[in-house]
Amino acid sequence: MGMTNEERFVELFRKYKDRVYAVAFRRLKSESEAEDICQETFKKMFEKLDLGMEDEKIKAWLMVVADNAAKDILRKGGRYRQVYVAGEELETGGMRRDAGNEAYEELLRADFRVRILEELRRHNKEQYEVMVCVCCMGLRMEEAAEQMGLDYRQVVNRLHRARSWLREHYREEYNELRH
Repeated sequence: MGMTNEERFVELFRKYKDRVYAVAFRRLKSESEAEDICQETFKKMFEKLDLGMEDEKIKAWLMVVADNAAKDILRKGGRYRQVYVAGEELETGGMRRDAGNEAYEELLRADFRVRILEELRRHNKEQYEVMVCVCCMGLRMEEAAEQMGLDYRQVVNRLHRARSWLREHYREEYNELRH
């Protein structure tokens, strides 16, 4: 006799809660917001996923959902966003928009990253998921392949296509932000 959905949920929660929390905390640097995201992510998992799926596919889904939720909080900026420049935390509320303001420039780059990843997600979800795993979460391509249930070559191809699409659509804007 197999597990009930509730038992499977508890198993998955115990197995991945620390990782989901870490993804959110790494981006937000807020324990309470990371806890909220962790709770929402597992709630969505229970409501939307077939809990009989392979653990690695569920894990990859959880990481992407948690990372997207954290980016949404940053994008909405309901509270002051935090920018870290040379180890110093700065609040962006009322930040001067001077061309030489280092913190403001970093905020522009962060907003640009969030926006282009969101556009990539709309363009091709599979390429987006690989990009998040490799470039945002820092997984090696072998780890991403294993987590996503893909072979190494598929990860390499999706990442290459994603980077090509981003270069094609955002090269000029990226170059402007660099200077």
